[in-house]
Amino acid sequence: MSDDHIRPVYKRTIILAITPRSGSTQLCSMLAKDGRFGAPTEFFNTRGTMERHMAHFGVSSLPDLVHAAADAAPEVFVFKVAWPDWQPFAHRAKTVFPAAAYVFLDRHHTDAQAVSLYRAALTGAWHRRAHEPRGEAREVPFDPVAIERARATTQAQREGWSRWFFDNDIVPLSLMYEHLMANPDKVVAAMCSHALIAPPTKTLEGDLTILRDATSEQWCERLRRLRRGEAG
Repeated sequence: MSDDHIRPVYKRTIILAITPRSGSTQLCSMLAKDGRFGAPTEFFNTRGTMERHMAHFGVSSLPDLVHAAADAAPEVFVFKVAWPDWQPFAHRAKTVFPAAAYVFLDRHHTDAQAVSLYRAALTGAWHRRAHEPRGEAREVPFDPVAIERARATTQAQREGWSRWFFDNDIVPLSLMYEHLMANPDKVVAAMCSHALIAPPTKTLEGDLTILRDATSEQWCERLRRLRRGEAG
């Protein structure tokens, strides 16, 4: 069954439109503690994640997965999605989610975002739970060309979302990774206000710890020096 056969989801829905390495997993782990949002995740991710969720819900198609996940959310269906996963479905989005509230989660510090994406892709270390030991970091080379490719990836996704929002007359709530790290309670409250739901009655703690380290900061500085024509 193709995604053209997905029935409309009438449950209150919040769609987290994300760019890579923007804190979306941390935000979803916070929302999962509220009790109203179920377990927000990437249901449209075709790189293994969708299949795992299909197995969890005992379904075999995207339409069935969408409705199983929506039904499992106690009050509000929340999921995050990256532009490459949304793009094939985008022509159906307003029909399937007719009353969804959109939150666009991005990152101001694009150097740090690109460095984070590059390092995660090479090491496979995308996240670390707060209770897990840091462990020995895998050494990866400083590669400004590869990091710039990672920056181009994030920029292309940012532009894809921007065009789609404009073409579909959608005004998302724009939030940044830096906002989430500085004041997570305010970010969640703003998101709830945008979706016209009550904010949480308690502070929500995320499950993840920041992977950024001294190497990340040093590489960002090296990128800045290279752009100024100085030795890297």
